[in-house]
Amino acid sequence: MKKFIAVLAFTAVLCSFASCGNDVADKTTEESSVTSISEEVTEEETTEEMVTEEVTTEEETTVETTDENAEYQEIIENFFECSANNDIDGIIKVSYPDKYFDTIKLLYETEIIDPLCFQFLDTISFKNFNLYSIDSTEPLAQDYISLFDDNYGQFQTIGEYIEQNGTENVDEIKKITGELQLNNAYFHVENAVKLTCMLSREPVDDSWDESEYESFIDWEFILYYIDGEGWKIDFWLVSSMYETEKEAVYQETEYIYNSAETVLSETETESENFIVSSDSSKNYNVSSEFADNFVNGISKYYQKNDNLEYFIVVENGEISNVSGVYEGKPKSFSSFPDKYKYTEDDYIILSYEEDYQICLDKIK
Repeated sequence: MKKFIAVLAFTAVLCSFASCGNDVADKTTEESSVTSISEEVTEEETTEEMVTEEVTTEEETTVETTDENAEYQEIIENFFECSANNDIDGIIKVSYPDKYFDTIKLLYETEIIDPLCFQFLDTISFKNFNLYSIDSTEPLAQDYISLFDDNYGQFQTIGEYIEQNGTENVDEIKKITGELQLNNAYFHVENAVKLTCMLSREPVDDSWDESEYESFIDWEFILYYIDGEGWKIDFWLVSSMYETEKEAVYQETEYIYNSAETVLSETETESENFIVSSDSSKNYNVSSEFADNFVNGISKYYQKNDNLEYFIVVENGEISNVSGVYEGKPKSFSSFPDKYKYTEDDYIILSYEEDYQICLDKIK
C-alpha cells in the first residue's frame, strides 16, 4: 500500500505542471505582545521572583534561538531570496539532492516535467514573502520519511536514462518514473521535520491594495536532511502524499455513505437525528447497542481501512454526510458529499474535529 501511494505521489508530479503547495487557508494572525519589566524597578527590587520570571521568559523564547532553528531559518530565507530573484539554480540546490542538480535543471529547461512543482516563481504574490517566525517544529511521521529515498531517487534513474538516450522520448522518461527501484538513491533520509511558520507579506508596488491581502499568513514547510549536504525543502513529496491520502479518505467516506444508506433502510432507528462513529465517544442520540449494530452492519458491505476514523450524520431520518480521517494524519480529513466540506457561509472546514462539532451542533 505504501509503495502504491508512493508511485501515485511521484507520478502526480510528472503528469502536470500543477503546484503541490500547502493547502493552508490565509488568515490574519495577531502579533504576540511582550510584557517588559518596568524601568522603575530598582536593584533592591530584583528579587528571586524576578530572576524566576527572567528564566521563564528565556525558556519561552528558546524556540527562536536554537542552533537547529537557525539552520531552518537560513534555508527558508535562502529560498525566499532565490524566489525573489528568479534564481532557478538556487531553488534547485535548496530543494533537491545535490547530485541530481543537472538532471533537475535539464528537466526544467526542456519542460519535460516541472520538477520545481510550485508556483512561487510565477505568482507575484508569493515573491514578496519573508519569514516572520518559526512557531513550532516536530518530527515528520516515519511513514512519510521512508518515502524520500525512493521518490527523490527516481531522479537518479531519469538522469541515467537521459545520459544514455537523450531527452527525445518523453513518454519513456515518464514511464520509468512509475517503476520504483528500491535503494536506488545515493543518499538515505533518516531525518525530516515539519515547521509551522508565520510569513509576512510586503507590498509589491504602489498599486498594492492591503485590503486584498493578509499581512501575515501561516505556512507549513517540510525539511529533509541529507548527510554531507544539509537541510533541503520538500515542495512536492509530502504535499502530494497529503492530497493522495485526502483523496483516499474521500473515496472511503463515499463507500461508507452508500453502505450506511443500505443499513439505514434495513434498520428501525431510535431517532431522526443522530451520529454514529467508529469512535463510540462521538456517538450522539443513540444507544451503544444500536450504534454497534449500525457499524457492524456497514462492515457487511464495506471493509474499511483499519486506520480510518469516521462518523456518520443522520439528519431528519436520512444520511446527511460521512466524514473521515486517517489516525495520526489530520491533513487526510475529507467528507462526502463534497458540499459538506463547507459551512453555510462557504467557510472551508479544515479539520475532522471541527467538522464533528459543526455537525453535532446542527442536529442538536
